[in-house]
Amino acid sequence: MADELKKGLTDALAKPVYEDVFQPSARFVGTALAETVRMALKPVRFGVWGLDQAMNYAGNRVCEILGHIPPDHIIPTNPALAGPAIQAIRYSSDEAREMYARLIAASMVKQSAPKAHPSFVEIIRQLTPDEAKILALFAKANVFPIVDLRSEEKRRPDDKFGLKVSGWNLLQNYSLLGVQAGCEFPKQASAYIDNICRLGLAHIPEGRVTDDKFYEAILNDHTFLATQQSIDLNGSRASRVIPKRLEITAFGQEFRETCIPRDGVFRASPADQVAQAAQEPNR
Repeated sequence: MADELKKGLTDALAKPVYEDVFQPSARFVGTALAETVRMALKPVRFGVWGLDQAMNYAGNRVCEILGHIPPDHIIPTNPALAGPAIQAIRYSSDEAREMYARLIAASMVKQSAPKAHPSFVEIIRQLTPDEAKILALFAKANVFPIVDLRSEEKRRPDDKFGLKVSGWNLLQNYSLLGVQAGCEFPKQASAYIDNICRLGLAHIPEGRVTDDKFYEAILNDHTFLATQQSIDLNGSRASRVIPKRLEITAFGQEFRETCIPRDGVFRASPADQVAQAAQEPNR
């Protein structure tokens, strides 16, 4: 009886969603647009897991992560953390699912439980897969080079009054992090950095790293050099490089220790295969 009630409730909730979202209206039936939209939404339909699938994934992946932990070091997880995390697993990317599983695992170990902050669930929810890949780089370093490239008016030879030079940034928070992390959209790295800083995981403090070699790869990057040349070819303007640094925060360090693989690599695991196999009959 309980199983029938559960199935009826699941069908009642799921059926209208799929019918409304994935079925074209009468206006677009048979059109190329309807087929294009249906194909574009297909990953959503097959990427959303049921609660049982999410629980199955979390249970298997947490067991893998905690395989080396003595049983007497494992404690009950915090429901205020694990509950929302498992719910979020249902709608997440592979990278996010891995972070949620690691967060749940960290909350179950005496030593790491105090660092497993419930707010990490919402932080993961606000990260794109590319941003997760950039955060994985923090497993290998705490500081990364970034620069601004400004286009400024050239000072006149007779300017003796220290007038403020007008200008603007053509490149802001420019880095090679998008390429180094293997992002799908590496040119969006500056925007990713803004979001990572907004979430409090990293910041851009005042000052620069004094070792010029720290910035060498950026200053020799093709896109950077081409943009710099386009400024300097303008007779009335000159380029100015402002070296900065992206640095992980204390809050970000705890996020890294609880949610990011220690080797900085997101990879498929046996638990992923189990979850996918469980999903097959629903396709």
